[in-house]
Amino acid sequence: MDKRTLQRLILALSVFGVLMSGCQRIKELLNPPPAPTAPPPASTAPPVPVLPPKPQAAGPATLNVTGAPNFGERVIAATFAPDPLTVEVNSGGPFQVREANIGPCTGFVTARPDFNLRVTSAMPFLRIFMEAQAGDTTLIINRPNGTWACADDTYQTNPGLDFENAPPGLYNVWVGSYSAGTQVHGSLTVTASRTRIPGGEMQQLEVNGIPGAGAYELREHFSPNPVRVEAVAGGSIQARTSNPGSLCPGWIALRPDLNFTLAAAESQFRISVAEAESNQDTTLVVIGPDGEWRCNDDTDGNRPALTYPTAPPGMYHVWIGSYVQTEQPDVRVEVSHARIGSSRRPRGRKH
Repeated sequence: MDKRTLQRLILALSVFGVLMSGCQRIKELLNPPPAPTAPPPASTAPPVPVLPPKPQAAGPATLNVTGAPNFGERVIAATFAPDPLTVEVNSGGPFQVREANIGPCTGFVTARPDFNLRVTSAMPFLRIFMEAQAGDTTLIINRPNGTWACADDTYQTNPGLDFENAPPGLYNVWVGSYSAGTQVHGSLTVTASRTRIPGGEMQQLEVNGIPGAGAYELREHFSPNPVRVEAVAGGSIQARTSNPGSLCPGWIALRPDLNFTLAAAESQFRISVAEAESNQDTTLVVIGPDGEWRCNDDTDGNRPALTYPTAPPGMYHVWIGSYVQTEQPDVRVEVSHARIGSSRRPRGRKH
């Protein structure tokens, strides 16, 4: 290509570039870009407040057997020292244990146990009870096998539970307050002794001691029917503390008040307090020929009574208790059998 031709080609390309730039400018003028939109105005509405969560009422009690105990944990073997083991505790909590559906239990407790007892070997006998100077408490225990045991008023207002052949394992213990919103301070006691109770050792009654109001031999189908005897109720011994596992109420004397000996079996043999001075509250404790304790309170108002559907022959040791320790009212005791109103001549005699 000669020089002249090359110059013409360069000139043509320059003209073409100018024309293309012009076309792009014309296109921009004919199609301008859209104007930028203004940001939306700031809202003047107040912000939505963030509310705190609504308080929830306490629901049904859920007893947490894995929770850390409020008053600690102890480990004992079948024989341990010192015996008894005592732990200071406070009863009570926000939950009514009845709502936990674990059995006939009552009292207000915390979700966590108050105390954990670990037993490393089987025990022939284990007793756990609460002792407080004032206030009504209850006891709830979860056994090693997951079953529940409960107590209330075992020793008046102090609860206690006995375990025969207690297996090793963990015993979760709750001490409840009988009334909502109350706390009771006291000692939780663990013992292997059958005679240890709140207040110390049990007092043994002189069952074979001379009765205070006399002994009576009652012949078969005795008459008069009923036999009536005067006596004095009350004493210095709390009845339920004089026999392991006994729930007998009232305060009684060391020796029986009356002994009745049946010469033959009687049907519907009944022992009752028919009348008490100033209608004071009395109780009844009877140990029959079989050695079994029977107790009663308030069968007829403030007056107790016990009936043996078929009473075997032998001696019946009778204590008339006073529900209040300081009261010792005069009482009239009646003893009868099924043949009420018999016209036979008297066969009972005092000796």
